[in-house]
Formats: sequence, C-alpha cells, structure tokens
Amino acid sequence: MKKLLSILLILPLVLWTGCGDDNGTNGDDDNVVRLVADTSVRSPDITIVDDPVWDSVATTTVAVDTVIPRVQPPLALSVANSISLQAIKKNDYLFLRAIWIEDSLHLIKDAFKIKAYPDIEFDHYEDAYYEDQLMVMFTMPGSTWYDVWNWRSLQTAQGNLAEGANYYPAYDDTLCWVVDSGDLEVACENPKEHGMPKYLHKDGSDFHGQVLYSEDTIIYRYFPDWEIGQIVPGWYIDTTVADTVAAFPESRWDVASAYAYDSEVNQLTVVLARKLDTGWPDDMDLSAVGTVTLQIGLYNNQSKLREGGSKVGFTEGFTLVLP
Repeated sequence: MKKLLSILLILPLVLWTGCGDDNGTNGDDDNVVRLVADTSVRSPDITIVDDPVWDSVATTTVAVDTVIPRVQPPLALSVANSISLQAIKKNDYLFLRAIWIEDSLHLIKDAFKIKAYPDIEFDHYEDAYYEDQLMVMFTMPGSTWYDVWNWRSLQTAQGNLAEGANYYPAYDDTLCWVVDSGDLEVACENPKEHGMPKYLHKDGSDFHGQVLYSEDTIIYRYFPDWEIGQIVPGWYIDTTVADTVAAFPESRWDVASAYAYDSEVNQLTVVLARKLDTGWPDDMDLSAVGTVTLQIGLYNNQSKLREGGSKVGFTEGFTLVLP
C-alpha cells in the first residue's frame, strides 16, 4: 500500500541557464539545457562515486534558484546556485552523478541532547535538526505527475539507497506526495520514552558519532561520563534493507545510491542508479522514451520545502536524452 506524506513542494518559477560542452549537451539552442546519457562507456561501480569511468562522461551544469512566488522578498540563498550532472545509460540501467556545493553534511535529525549530568536529563529536538536531500524528478510534457528519486543524507543514504515516490503538483498538500509501494524502512525513529531515548549506541556515553545503526543499538540503560550537549541520534539505520530488496524487490527502494562529502571544498557527490524499466506501475518506464524532462531539487538541512525556505532550491525543467 502506498503511504501518503504531508509534504509541500512548490517548484520555483525561475529562469535558468546551463553550461554545454563539446559533446553537445546544450544542442543548437543555447537556451535549452540538455543532459545526454552516455551509452559508449561501461557501467560504473555504484558503490563508489569516483569510478574512473565518470572522467570520460560529459558534464552539464544547471542553475539552482530558491525564488518562490509567494515570498516577497526572496530570502538569502543558502543552497548551491548550481549542480553538475552526468548520466550513463548501460545494461538496462540509468546512472546519474550529481555534484554540488554543500556547506556541511547534515546527518542529525530529531536528536536527543544531554542537558543535565550526573542526574541525566535529555532535550529532544523534534523538527529542529534535518538532513540534506537531493530530488531527481522525471516527467513528460503534458504529464500531471513526476516520478521522483529522493536521496536523503541520513534516512536513505546510510542504507545505500534512495527512496522512490510520485509527486502530483495539482493535488493539495496532503496528497501531492506518495511514496512508492513497499513496507521496509531504512530509517527507524528512536522514540522518546520517559524522557529518554529508547535506544543508545552499545558504547553508551563513549559514542560520539552522528549515525546510529540498528546492529549497534541497545535498550537505554545508565552510563556514566556523559558530556553536556552530547548527542544521541534520533533515528537508527537498518543496513540490511538493501540486501533484502535485492532478493525481494520493492518499488520504494529500487534506486541504489552512493555518496561522498569532501569537507575541504564543501562538495557533495551523489551517484544514483535504477533500472530503466522496473516493471512497477508507480515507476516511469524510462526504456520507452528517448527524452524525458528532468528537474532537480536541493534541500540544505531541510525535511520539506516551506514557503520562504532559502535552504531549498530547484532547477527549472530541462531535457534528459536517453539514446
């Protein structure tokens, strides 16, 4: 059964520009951005972002804007102002690589923080910490829906996946976003019980990481030596989902992913891959089209697009060519 999520997606009405190259990603009209999938190279390794094969694939750079019509004046830009894209079509798969500037890699969502010790007390920051997101949105001219690959730095990336969904712009805010069919959860909430997180890392107060994996969790118990401000993650990650869906596929999790963040230059790289034709009715059959309209969204430490949200930006629609 498909799950409904209340999420507001307002696609900005902005002008856009693109950068071409010798391989003709812009075509004859300089105002038309075209990303051409390379069919001449081998399939890249989806477990890494820097497979050498990408070095020979043309790059198209697309402008990102946060202008939202209802917001006057627009707020300061705090997402990247452009994104660089590459595409490979090989062995019945579409591979995409996206590179953009990200001020930090955000992995904390709904965290618990130690506010008192030795009489232990936690603050629970629901809806105060989010994550970075990449939206890859496919549609056809005249279509009323988008097929979406939604990569999130915590809730999908840590399981080496991206989540499939459909977006219906004409619907109201509670019905416009429908997650693809499937019941497995990569990210599970760490619930609050009696003022404490239900789960801790098995190392207790010695754990200072940002991502909690299911295999490392224990039920809350007392540990000494907490530090004021120390974080316990608000979610834990089930790393077995990718292997499970490889054996028992679900439409929700049919997009594989890998990522890398270079903190020296604040650059985030994400690679995504999905079968052109998955056979699922809630996925667009990309094997049946020669071109498709693509739109990219970037979320900088945000869970959903909000009016006035300067941390969310979208490209205008452009053409993905699938030779």
